[in-house]
Order: sequence, then structure tokens, then C-alpha cells
Amino acid sequence: MSLQRDWILRLAEQLSQAIARVAALRRQGRADEAVKEIANAAAGLAGIDLAMAASVDAAMLAGFVKEPPRTAALARLMLERAEVARDAGDGPGDRAWRRRAVELWLEAGAAGAELDADARAAVAAQPADALSPRARALRDR
Repeated sequence: MSLQRDWILRLAEQLSQAIARVAALRRQGRADEAVKEIANAAAGLAGIDLAMAASVDAAMLAGFVKEPPRTAALARLMLERAEVARDAGDGPGDRAWRRRAVELWLEAGAAGAELDADARAAVAAQPADALSPRARALRDR
């Protein structure tokens, strides 16, 4: 149990550091670099290519990632990607990445991951009609 706890704490620390780097790049208006940082973090934390992650549904993506905490970390990175799109005035990109993050958080939660307050708020804020049928069913549980 202690090894798993240490692993989760390291994952959380790595995610926190990645988000801090992305936030700094966003504040500096360096959107392209922020996207690269998000992609690097997704590869490092979840072993997933960000472009590939955007091309498959959340259930399949969660199956690729395997561990629910990694799935939740990937969802958080997708929320960061949504924020970069929003900063750039890309409303459709913002909505698509935000939806992807919420659906992935729902998959992670269904698999046993603890969802933090940010994740729960994002899930609650996402309109049901913007979610896939599977995600709506997971949210309704």
C-alpha cells in the first residue's frame, strides 16, 4: 500500500510541476510552447500522445492508460489544453478539449480514481447534452 501511495504522490507532484510550467507559459503568451509542454507531460505521465488522445473516445483512451490516477492526470492536462485554446480565442477547441477532459475524468472515476475539486467542478459544469451517451450514464451514477 505504501508503494502505491508513493507512486500516486509522485504522479501528483509531476502533474503539479507540469501545470505550473504550462501556467507560466500561458501568462507569457507562449501558447505553442504551452501546448508542447502539455504534450510532453501527457507522454511522460500517461504514456499517451496528445494528438492520438484527441482522436479516440474516452473509454478507449482510459483503456490505453490503464491506471485510473494516470487517466485522471491526463484529463487534467486536457483541461489545461482547453485553457490554452480559450486563451487563443478558439471556442470550438476549448469546448472540445474541455469535453474530452470531463469524459476522461468520468472514466477515471468509474475505474476508482479519486476526483479532486477541480475535476468535480468541471464535470458539474459540463452540459449533459455535450457529453457522449456513455459519459452521461457515468455522470448519472
